[in-house]
Amino acid sequence: MARRTPMSVWLDQAAIEVGELPRRTDKVSGIRVAEDTFLLTFRCCGLVKEGREVREAFRHVVALRFPPHYLETPRPEDVLAWIDSPDVFNPNVRCPFICMHLNSRPRPTPLTLAISLFELIGWVRINVADPLNREAADWALANPGRWPVERRPFGRKPIEMTVERRKKCDP
Repeated sequence: MARRTPMSVWLDQAAIEVGELPRRTDKVSGIRVAEDTFLLTFRCCGLVKEGREVREAFRHVVALRFPPHYLETPRPEDVLAWIDSPDVFNPNVRCPFICMHLNSRPRPTPLTLAISLFELIGWVRINVADPLNREAADWALANPGRWPVERRPFGRKPIEMTVERRKKCDP
């Protein structure tokens, strides 16, 4: 039997995390598309720019690729890729690049990346001081009342309720 590397063990755990996302939130789902690659689909409010109009969009897809060096030296350009909505409008995104800090220890898992991406997409946490998209950063500074655009928390799922009509009980 072949000896498993720390990265292969980490990737198997990552696959489990991605599979469990729907249990944690109704705003993100994910699938494994290759040994080291996952697609996350976000159903939350973000912004796109079409012509001169900035408008809300509610579906966003991001690829997470964990190269062999991820556990030692992760680089956002190797790990994160915006693959849907090339008209995304966010200070931290210039399609396909996403600016996000990955140097924490332990390394961010798919769940922690999903939470951070959810906050980035919804303009909850943005960087206007050193942005990838200067136009979006300038818009953010000029329109502080328009963000965050996603106001729901990451983890809240709708409560499923059923109501039954019963006859009044006899005492």
